[in-house]
Amino acid sequence: MQKLNNNVLVKIKDTGKGIPKEKQKKIFNPYCSTESFYEKLYESSGLGLYITKKLISILNGNISIESKYGKGTTVYISIPFKNEE
Repeated sequence: MQKLNNNVLVKIKDTGKGIPKEKQKKIFNPYCSTESFYEKLYESSGLGLYITKKLISILNGNISIESKYGKGTTVYISIPFKNEE
């Protein structure tokens, strides 16, 4: 986490299997999952990133991803803050 101007920036990186390029555009949609139906049946509702994006939007922030299939994903979050000094 770091501060830049009037924003808090968070970068979350993993070395998982990544997200295929064709699914990256839909990853913040409700019930979206990169897994097949049977793989996600017990592991994911497909709502996590959708809800996260909505909450960050309420805070006037932004969320984006960079992902390479087979290499991993990086999630970037930027949230404005007001310094109360």
